[in-house]
Amino acid sequence: KITKDGKVVKLNLLISDSNEYNDVGQYIKSELEKMGFECDLSVLEYNQAFEKQKKLEYDATISWPWFEPVADSLPSMGLTKEYNSMGLGGMVSDKMQEYADEFYAAKNQDEAKLALKKIWQLQYDSYLAAPLYATTRITVHNKKFDGFVFDPSFYQVDLSGLRLAETK
Repeated sequence: KITKDGKVVKLNLLISDSNEYNDVGQYIKSELEKMGFECDLSVLEYNQAFEKQKKLEYDATISWPWFEPVADSLPSMGLTKEYNSMGLGGMVSDKMQEYADEFYAAKNQDEAKLALKKIWQLQYDSYLAAPLYATTRITVHNKKFDGFVFDPSFYQVDLSGLRLAETK
C-alpha cells in the first residue's frame, strides 16, 4: 500500500455515467489498486459529475481529450483556463499562447509539427491532466461516393449529403 504520513493514500476517482466512462473507470480503479492506492470510484449522473469536476472535488477523473484536428481543439481546450463540458482548459502558461500562435502561423507541415511538439511538451510538463487514451473514429471512404461529412461528434455520422461520384 502507498502511504503518506503513516496513512494509506486513498484516491477519489470521479466519473460520469456517460459513454464508456463507467467501464474505463473500473479499469483505472483496478490499475490504481494494483499500484498500491486505495481507490473509491464515484459514478454520477453527467450533470452531478460535471459540477463536482468543475469545483475540482476529485483526485482523478475522466474528461474529453483534445481532439483532431488540433487546430479545432486548441481554442476550446488549449487556450482557456476555464473548466467546460469537455474538461479543464490547458492554458498552463503564456507560452501556450505563443506556441499556438506558432502553430497557426506555420507555413508548412514541418513548422506545424515543431509548434505541436512544443505544445505537447508544455502540456505533459505542466497540465493537471495527463492523457492516457483517446477513442478514435475510423472511416473508410470509397471514391465512388462524394459528400461524406465528418460530424463534430464521433458518436454521430452524417450521411445526408452522400451521393454517387461523377465518373470521369
